[in-house]
Amino acid sequence: ILVETGIGGDLDPKFYEYYSVERKPGLVLSLEKLGYQAEDIDFVVNTHLHFDHCGGNTSKNEKGEDVPTFPKARYIIQKGEWEDALHPSERDKASYLEQNFLPLEKYGLLQLVDGNKEISEGVEVIVVPGHTSRHQCLKVSTGGKVFFFLGDLVPTSAHVGLSYIMSYDLFPQQTLENKREYFEQAIEEDWILAFNHDPEHFFGKVKKVNNKYTFEALK
Repeated sequence: ILVETGIGGDLDPKFYEYYSVERKPGLVLSLEKLGYQAEDIDFVVNTHLHFDHCGGNTSKNEKGEDVPTFPKARYIIQKGEWEDALHPSERDKASYLEQNFLPLEKYGLLQLVDGNKEISEGVEVIVVPGHTSRHQCLKVSTGGKVFFFLGDLVPTSAHVGLSYIMSYDLFPQQTLENKREYFEQAIEEDWILAFNHDPEHFFGKVKKVNNKYTFEALK
């Protein structure tokens, strides 16, 4: 199971320069260093379809066509998010690039889900709106432990404070309310959290000190 595919590597070099993105070694080579081939991936979960989260869903073949990067995977995307990507608002239309997701449908690898769903034993996608209307997180329960991939609900450890919310969020009040709800669960059940945009602390936990939520790095 692969969660998010990053920004990809097939766009104009000026695009990557603008966002200060280092493309090498790239997603596929990074997976190969861990012992996995693209064909080994069974599921790809996109929390949402903004280009920095699903850009590696597809890649160019020898003909220059956009094809799914993971040919044996099912790409798990919320139905509402798919519809928003096809018909984006003026505010977020620049964040959706069709080459990142339309080929999934063309090649029969798209699996739309509508709401919370267990996609494999102990692995569940959970709708947590705020950043987008159908943004989803991933919860993995195994061996008495819970791992929770936050996506853009809480992009970095610096966003743990309830009022620290990205200006990109379409529904910031929902973001705040959902942060509170899931932080309380995370504290009670000692979840390990993933902060996908944090350059220093990808994993950590949340604690409550003097009625405020704080970040705690994994030891």
